[in-house]
Amino acid sequence: MNTNGVHYNFVNVDQFPDKIEPNIVYVCDNDKAISLICPCGCGDLLKLAMRLNEDHHPSWVVKGNSMSPSINRQVGCRSHFTISNGITH
Repeated sequence: MNTNGVHYNFVNVDQFPDKIEPNIVYVCDNDKAISLICPCGCGDLLKLAMRLNEDHHPSWVVKGNSMSPSINRQVGCRSHFTISNGITH
């Protein structure tokens, strides 16, 4: 499925909720992680480490409603996407 044009809202949380909702990127500073449902439609839960230091790879940085670098899944649906200004590309 095409991942282009999927809209996401970014929400800061103290802890991840029990149910991760689609189209929301949960940013948890306490866990130093990001969680979201894959935009391709497969329904997989993605949990990504936020950058702790320059030696921690892979890791992602959130700025506003954008995150980098791109997410390139090596398993499952194998989707590859970025989120910029809340929209996948």
